[in-house]
Amino acid sequence: MSAIGGTDLYQKHRGDTHRYALGIDVGGTKIAVGLVDTLKATVINVEKIATPQDSRSAQTLLLVSELAESVFMTAKSEGTPITCIGLGVPELVTLDGEIVSKHVVCWETEEVHATLSTIAPLSIFSDVQAAAIAEATFGAGTNFPLCLYVGIGTGISHTLVIDGHPYRGASGNAILFGSSVMSSICEKCGSIQESIVEKVSSGPGLVAAFNEVGGGAVTAEQVIAADASGDSAAMDVVKRAGNRVGEAIGNLINVLEPHIVVVGGGLGSNAVGSYWESLQSAARRVAWAPSMKDISIVHAIYGDMTGVLGAAISAAKAEKEKN
Repeated sequence: MSAIGGTDLYQKHRGDTHRYALGIDVGGTKIAVGLVDTLKATVINVEKIATPQDSRSAQTLLLVSELAESVFMTAKSEGTPITCIGLGVPELVTLDGEIVSKHVVCWETEEVHATLSTIAPLSIFSDVQAAAIAEATFGAGTNFPLCLYVGIGTGISHTLVIDGHPYRGASGNAILFGSSVMSSICEKCGSIQESIVEKVSSGPGLVAAFNEVGGGAVTAEQVIAADASGDSAAMDVVKRAGNRVGEAIGNLINVLEPHIVVVGGGLGSNAVGSYWESLQSAARRVAWAPSMKDISIVHAIYGDMTGVLGAAISAAKAEKEKN
């Protein structure tokens, strides 16, 4: 694949020994491994596969290792020295790189290191925090001291980047706005209604909601296409999904007051039509401060390569800090 990116913001580090790194982005629908020039923020070569249906199996980690080995050997044959690997996973990852949840991949940290560290030194990150670093440092959030990154794909999560550093919270898990439960109690009947943003506005959420009303979608892209073609059921589903995640983003804006909101992830990077329009209008409607009513809400520049790029950049930075 041809190189992606090209912005050279790190001229002063031109001799950095950790210039070239492997970035691995493991998601709910795809796995991508790329060779990254971390100085130019360029993905030089990338290999992708669909995430296996049984993503929690040990076989998935083996597939990731094979992809990484393939990209590494290609780089080696071309004389490109890879000195580290960054792995972004859709899980909770502690400040010291321990995977502590098993929602998408069922991997033990020690097992991951034993498998991938044979190729090059490995650092593990939450995928949304890695992606946020890429966009805040080289992408749409460049030159904004407070960049709020929101990833929308198989799941929904966020990271606030402050002056180039992701705010990770007390233990590393300040990413979970999409998984938070919002409950309301009916004053008349006492019933409790629970709403989770991911269940409504993620890719799988769109598919499930559309199919519940007679649709036959397999992917979120099919639901978005049905919306664009004027399918009334799809239009309702997509508008509701965009509105719900937009409201949640608006609440984040109220709490964090960023300079910009960058929306990435497989669905977020490509969101168009009523999903995108509903997201933006709902976020600005919920935003309270007058200064936040016109906040920029933009797509991630690097699209589905944001995770690969961010994982590699984060790994190179981690290795440099060790030395």
